[in-house]
Amino acid sequence: MKIIEPLQPDLTTLTASSLAESTLSVWDAGTAYSVGNEVRRFSDGAYRTYEALIANTGEDPALGTTDGNGDPYWLATGTTNRWAMFDGSVGSPSTSETDIAVEYTPGTAINALALFNVLGSSVNVTVTSVLGGGEVYNETQQSLGTRGPGYWNFYFGGVSVRTRFQFFGIPPYPDMVVTVTVVAASGQAMIGELVFGKEFVIGEDVLGMEPRIKDYSTNEFNATFGYNVLVVRQTRRRLSITTMIDENRTDAVFRKIESLASQKVVWIADKYESGTIYGFYSDFIPAHNTYKVVQAQFKIEGLI
Repeated sequence: MKIIEPLQPDLTTLTASSLAESTLSVWDAGTAYSVGNEVRRFSDGAYRTYEALIANTGEDPALGTTDGNGDPYWLATGTTNRWAMFDGSVGSPSTSETDIAVEYTPGTAINALALFNVLGSSVNVTVTSVLGGGEVYNETQQSLGTRGPGYWNFYFGGVSVRTRFQFFGIPPYPDMVVTVTVVAASGQAMIGELVFGKEFVIGEDVLGMEPRIKDYSTNEFNATFGYNVLVVRQTRRRLSITTMIDENRTDAVFRKIESLASQKVVWIADKYESGTIYGFYSDFIPAHNTYKVVQAQFKIEGLI
């Protein structure tokens, strides 16, 4: 297993985007807002949108403050399309009818990135660096996979489509400029979440990985008219996995995992796409059961 520690883009490091910014006004502390006014406010790595529920001046929508009766001044309504891919929610994507291209200048070295909930024919990552002499990395990954095994699947089965992508081995130049492009398919392109960061290897996964999906939809029975009402809601991925860690790295791994408590991280099992989750760990249980190896159990909760 390995992880990607996110390095969140901000208004300075996201240097270009093919997606237009929202026309909503940026929240201003000195402006008097009336009920129904809408604004955008940069908070937690993205421009988020809000609607005034109570007339106010100077009430920061990102703080979620309330009046004397406990009623909120602002209602959070989402994220602007340009920044939705950075808002920490895989289920709120940035979308476009043409290719999506973003340019990221981190100002420090990174060596990995991941994309979730992607719609498009391919994903390209290009990295340039003055110190590196120009282009230092260029990789394209296709969305379309292969048909399933067997005669029937080969001729009649559907083709698998990837929605999650990871790019590793990026040369970590401190002046790097990273360009990510999702090529539209049939007039649609989408990125649920785009995560830039640094790779950290935890250990070797053992057999017994348990990827799970929690569906928050509800199925209610209407006794009056005698029918079911299915309320469709989002799903969340979960993962239980055991990883072998060399005992010489145990303390380093333990300190790293401890530092990531309650933080969003990309977790990547070595072999399967179903083992790639953007989320946080709820349990980390290392056990020194064998010589020179520590077996660590992880329970990981994916973000919606």
